[in-house]
Amino acid sequence: MSGSYKVPGKMDSVPHSPQDPHSDCEARLVRVLAYISKKRRRRWTAAAAIFLLIYHISAIPFESLHSFAFNVLEAAGIGPSDLFGPTTYGVVLLTTTFLPPLVISLIVFSRLSKIYRGY
Repeated sequence: MSGSYKVPGKMDSVPHSPQDPHSDCEARLVRVLAYISKKRRRRWTAAAAIFLLIYHISAIPFESLHSFAFNVLEAAGIGPSDLFGPTTYGVVLLTTTFLPPLVISLIVFSRLSKIYRGY
């Protein structure tokens, strides 16, 4: 038999149009952004989700560094209570694991919002 016979229902038998996959992806992204932008509640929800995602991603290195430093201190026989009082330890935690990711997230989020608004 010749090789030109196509089995009905197979993917090979469906002719593919030569579309650019990037334009298809961009069209889908435009539809999603239009859907989100239609209502204020959706905009705020999307903004909160994106901010939290940026915050958690930027917090990973700081939390790892904090964990590593305190594991090294504990291996040396020094605990956090030996170095800091309870209030001071809370301030150290705040300044090492909360504030830097928050600042990074605010900077990245403000730049993204400027891009989204078209500035």
